[in-house]
Amino acid sequence: MLGSILYTALCAMSTGDSLQLTPVDTIFINKTRADFASIGRLKVGIANNNRAQTLTDAMGETGTFFKQYGPAGSATITKRGADASQTQVIWNGLPINHPMLGMMDFNNISAYGNDEMYIIEGGNSSMYGSGSVGGTVILNNQPFYTKHNSASLNTGANSMSNYHTSASVKFSNEKWYWNVALNSIYNANRFNYQKGEETLLWDKTKFHQNTIKNTLAHQLNKFGHIKWSTDVGEVFREIGNSTLAEQSDFYVRSVLDYNLNFENIQINQKLGYTYDRIAYADAPIFKLIPDSSFANMYFTQTEISWDNTLGQALLGFDYQRQKGKSAHYFKDAVRDLPAVFLAWMTNLKSTKIAFDSRYEFNGKVWSGAFNVESPITKEINSRFNINKSFRRPTLNDLFWVNPSSEIPNLRNEIGWSSEVGLDYLKKSGIHEIQPSITGYYRELENPISWQPQANGLWRPINLNFGTYSGLQLGLKWKMLFVNSSLSFNYKSDWVNAWVVLEDPAIPSHSLNKTRPIFIPDWTHDLKVSWNKGNLKTYAIYHYRGSRYTTTDNSDWLNSYSTVDLGGYYRIKLKPTAIYSMLLGVEVINLLNEQYQNMPGRPMPTRSIAINCTIKFNK
Repeated sequence: MLGSILYTALCAMSTGDSLQLTPVDTIFINKTRADFASIGRLKVGIANNNRAQTLTDAMGETGTFFKQYGPAGSATITKRGADASQTQVIWNGLPINHPMLGMMDFNNISAYGNDEMYIIEGGNSSMYGSGSVGGTVILNNQPFYTKHNSASLNTGANSMSNYHTSASVKFSNEKWYWNVALNSIYNANRFNYQKGEETLLWDKTKFHQNTIKNTLAHQLNKFGHIKWSTDVGEVFREIGNSTLAEQSDFYVRSVLDYNLNFENIQINQKLGYTYDRIAYADAPIFKLIPDSSFANMYFTQTEISWDNTLGQALLGFDYQRQKGKSAHYFKDAVRDLPAVFLAWMTNLKSTKIAFDSRYEFNGKVWSGAFNVESPITKEINSRFNINKSFRRPTLNDLFWVNPSSEIPNLRNEIGWSSEVGLDYLKKSGIHEIQPSITGYYRELENPISWQPQANGLWRPINLNFGTYSGLQLGLKWKMLFVNSSLSFNYKSDWVNAWVVLEDPAIPSHSLNKTRPIFIPDWTHDLKVSWNKGNLKTYAIYHYRGSRYTTTDNSDWLNSYSTVDLGGYYRIKLKPTAIYSMLLGVEVINLLNEQYQNMPGRPMPTRSIAINCTIKFNK
């Protein structure tokens, strides 16, 4: 994104740290792409627990459903009824969805080491390109230039023979910022589950993850700022199948971000690269079979923003070169994806208005949005947007081997959507309450679906259309007492989705309106927290509604709910609070709910976890 906001340490550090820092005089106050993309939208924060965990776990309280192939398998997202390839993930301005799959495995992403994480709900292709149909997940590393050093070490274990360790170090002064974060997860995932009348041990889902994140930034002068971010990781997992028993993933992500900041004009240049390797192995460990794939993505982006009396304008160009290689491709895949975009926003008194537009030269696709935010009263704010978004076929859609060995003639998925929302904020003495409500509707043309053919092979085709509507509710409430506080955070999402499963190439078809698979009708998430001094306790409730598992809706998985309990205690090791220790205990799935996220993939039953974090600030 354009520019970087130089945070004070209070913004960058966790809530529990007591050390206050004074920022330097020079602060960049640029309009970022997210500033344009967030107007008129529902924006949901992702909690950073400052410990080794996957992004799937970190997003557990956001009302998001993940289609998860057991505790060690891949975890793919659904937002507002959209499938996994219709939600884009942006890391430090770099799109990181797998070029071949078009989606992201959220179990492959470590939440640890990210300074800022949030979700922008709804279509946003005009800002972020292909795949931003159901929502966009934003991950950022934000440097701050103050005289400050810190270090953190976290370790923990639970009763399923799962262990994790993470560590981070930060150094900064008025000119330099450096942060390195290491993450290691070793999960045996041993637990008992019920199969009919039998109690069985599930122990074929080992999950190992090791990652290292690095952010190096330098303030060149009062006009210039440069940041280099890297993320390297490897994941090994058992996927519980006798044929493809193990999977090994390796990825590299790197982006160089350079900013020039003048009085009314800011210029940003990005150069990025991603590498993804997925390798399957049969029973003899590490014996690779032909199911290995390699993907590369080269990325460059230029943005110019201009502040004037009429508002703020953002003009940009970005370019991707995607490469994919697999034994199942009839030839190596290469494609170039240039695009230009333009955005403008202004304030009419207290009303924010934004327009944005994007043109993709590959496929000649236009996308755009109109967004408005306006206060109704002092406490009530309204949101509205209408947008056109899209998803292009993935490399797998185009190059997976087929009898003709020709690239199929697939059209882009095109979606029109709109949302209306109200946010309320009332602070009165010891009380604070923030309810919100958002309604949305989306139509999707040309959805791409892999369908079985008469010869027994599967191929991707464009179907007719789908409609998606829903309601998202939120409620935050907090009460302050003399020495303690009580808070309540609730999120709910109702989805009403239909797709028409017809092949337009077949003239003698009939409409077959069905529900899309693996999309729950309801999700509920509730967290109740009580804090007193150095003690924090909480209870979390999750509910996931029933999901159809077959395209003809003949079979489904029942709804399920889980309850977690936990608490943390902070110990100040020195009177100055330069050193501190955080001790925590959690009971996960307290009621021992037996449930499956995917058919035949039982999820963990009750377990107990302990955590310890030591922090140093200077």
